[in-house]
Amino acid sequence: MMWVSVKKHVRPLLSGAPALRTAVLLAPALALLVSIVPAALSSTVDDPLPGSSPHKKVNRQISVFARMIDDALIESDYALVTRGRNTVGAYVPGQGAVFAFRFSLVDSPQLASLKLQALDRLAELDDLDIYLRHDGDVLVEPKGAEKDRKESDEDKEEKVKALNDKLAAKRALSYVRVKEELAGFCAEYGEMLDAIPGNEWVTLVARTSDGPWGEKKITMLILRVRMSDLRERAEGRIDDAAFRKRIQVEEYGG
Repeated sequence: MMWVSVKKHVRPLLSGAPALRTAVLLAPALALLVSIVPAALSSTVDDPLPGSSPHKKVNRQISVFARMIDDALIESDYALVTRGRNTVGAYVPGQGAVFAFRFSLVDSPQLASLKLQALDRLAELDDLDIYLRHDGDVLVEPKGAEKDRKESDEDKEEKVKALNDKLAAKRALSYVRVKEELAGFCAEYGEMLDAIPGNEWVTLVARTSDGPWGEKKITMLILRVRMSDLRERAEGRIDDAAFRKRIQVEEYGG
């Protein structure tokens, strides 16, 4: 009886205009779609390891601090980095903030000037002999000088060794200066990480970009300082010398 009643009302509609007939025929499909879409949108992927964001404030501070480390390295007289984002920071609950970055060491202005003078001198010579030694060094001398080369090899090697020793000493000093700059940076700005508990740490992890640092051939440097020590330094309760003694320094080669 109900179906007869429905047909009685639908038949006049189906005999009407084409657009109206189409609408009537599509109505059940549209109703089904409307009922399915919300259910599909409300469903989520089954994630066995759901995440959360309980440390938003400290991570905002870490992001700003990382950019400040980048700026400090760019402005350094001893570290060499590319512009842009170099430092990556993260917060580890119970441990503290960890910042990782890379840098290389710059040559001294005096040695850079010597290199430029040598290049200018070579540019003035028309006829040159260039030798590639077995140890990888390049020897450049005027043509015709090969007969005197054997006698002067020892003197040249002494000069090369003296220059390399000077460069190594400069790089060793530059490495020490970068460590001092990083320690000073922490002393000046570390207290801004005030969302980190006092018993946790601020850790800087630096890796080399182009070769080992210093006489010990260091390739990784780790500086760690407790947040409570950073606050005491910022409040003036300890001086800079006492603060630096509380910094834990680890150095690794290879």
